[in-house]
Amino acid sequence: MSPVFQDRFTAAADKAARRLTELFPAAKEFSDPSYPRAWEIALEIKGTAIAAEIRLTETFPSSLPEIRVKPVSNFRFVIPHVNGNGSLCLTTNAAVTPIAAPEAAIDFVLTRARAILESPQEGDFDAEFFNYWQTALQDVLVLTPDAEIPKQAFCFSDSAHKILAADEAKLRAWCKRAGKGEDAIHSIGIVERVDLPARLSPSAFPRTVGELLALIEPTSEHLAGAIHHHLCWGNGSFLVTLRTPTVTGHIDAAVSFTAHAAGKGKDVTRGFRQGHVPWEVVKTRARALTIDAPVYRHAVQSVHAQHIRMRGGNGVDFSSKRVAVVGCGSLGGYVAHMLARMGVGSLLLVDNDTLSWDNAGRHVLGGLQVGKKKAEALRLLLQMESPHLEIEKLDFDLEQIVSISPSRLQGVDLIVSTIGAWSVDYDLNYWARRAAGAPPVIFAWIEPHGIAGHAMLVHPIEGGCLACGCNQWGEFKLSVTDPEATKQIQGRGCSGFFQPYGVAEMMPTAAMTVRLTADFLSGRCTQSEVRTFLGPRDQFEIHGLSPRAPWDKMLNLSPHGTFHSQPWPVAHECLIGR
Repeated sequence: MSPVFQDRFTAAADKAARRLTELFPAAKEFSDPSYPRAWEIALEIKGTAIAAEIRLTETFPSSLPEIRVKPVSNFRFVIPHVNGNGSLCLTTNAAVTPIAAPEAAIDFVLTRARAILESPQEGDFDAEFFNYWQTALQDVLVLTPDAEIPKQAFCFSDSAHKILAADEAKLRAWCKRAGKGEDAIHSIGIVERVDLPARLSPSAFPRTVGELLALIEPTSEHLAGAIHHHLCWGNGSFLVTLRTPTVTGHIDAAVSFTAHAAGKGKDVTRGFRQGHVPWEVVKTRARALTIDAPVYRHAVQSVHAQHIRMRGGNGVDFSSKRVAVVGCGSLGGYVAHMLARMGVGSLLLVDNDTLSWDNAGRHVLGGLQVGKKKAEALRLLLQMESPHLEIEKLDFDLEQIVSISPSRLQGVDLIVSTIGAWSVDYDLNYWARRAAGAPPVIFAWIEPHGIAGHAMLVHPIEGGCLACGCNQWGEFKLSVTDPEATKQIQGRGCSGFFQPYGVAEMMPTAAMTVRLTADFLSGRCTQSEVRTFLGPRDQFEIHGLSPRAPWDKMLNLSPHGTFHSQPWPVAHECLIGR
């Protein structure tokens, strides 16, 4: 134990020991090399004394004491929340640990232990099914909502996962997006689900091929026959999916075993000429040889877009939305990354630039992608991380796309431009205002040092456009800092100018841009508006800059930074007009 925590532990453990002596005068302390302090007690449950242990870990009082019941066989798989070593799963909420009151920690775990042992809830076995079921490291991933295994599923297997789907085309597409090898994808097979007639308690979970067959044969002779055939003549893994009823519905699970062609062995063919062994003889003998072979139970989890979206999209469905991100630089890369995590179903990444080491310091892509086209490298990264999405790229300049293939941009619900170059953004704004069928556009850019940033939604019908707030030089009338006082830094070459800022300074603007995107896609924004991020006042002072009015007044009210949103009306002096 670290000397830093030794005194704290000693004082807390002494208080816990006094409390235990008060509650259990016959408590007996014993030594265990893994626990600094431990006691044996007799815990009375419904008038019966149960042998139990209370153990303190080195992190006590930050962690709760552990309670174990003995013998484990009397409780494991009989009462929920009893682990394999007899310890009780008392709580999953670390916040309930009364750190400053060790005596209260003892009282709490004893109260929880009695509640578990005195009034076991049978339904808890169902609620924590996979805590008891899982024994294999290899998960079964299901491409349907809520890990719902289809009655007949297409199955892809590799060394890392088994993947199931009701639709073969969707399974192949998901595997390719996830970077699975084309050769392996050709090995997709079919598995069938067995619906068990009664609840499957932990004590009845199959451990061997014989126990698995005993479960399946009364329900599905067809699948039992397939298992027998694989045991006799097959090699490699065989996957079986099971549906077991529960108190509230059902649970789908998966189990596998490995066969080694027992039917080819001499013990199976003994007494018969080659090729003339009756099937019933083969089946009976092979079963006798393999009945004790172990099976592997797999956890089942959904990788369906709906399931992932409900977490990453804050419960909002963006799977049918299509967004084009124009400009895959530092800001655009993180915006695209967050949109993918948010569950936007289709992303189009547009950029003709190549990633250099100059970019790598603040880009979502790193040194491994230096020398590659940003759009393609970003597509590969996001597609493998989110294979449930459709992600495309265009390695062209915006001018080429608008001239040659404008339909690629007209086919999306929203364009997000993070280019931050006035000439290019002006052309995109002009096209979006004049071209039939052009979608709305969000323009996002960062001011020097990342101390401020803007995201402007240009609605095609209601409100103003980018040019409504800029002069002919592209100076934004609502800029936080004086454009004349914020010069860019020149890098390599005559045109190698850049804005100095780091990732931490950029992320508030990236998050603000994604939030505006989500608000538009979900129907909360129905007209043009502009949002502005103001960094902390001390950052302005560090860089020798002063916020312009009215931002200076806002920072007086919120010196640690703030966000501001306002409608963006049409300006009569707009360079583009309506």
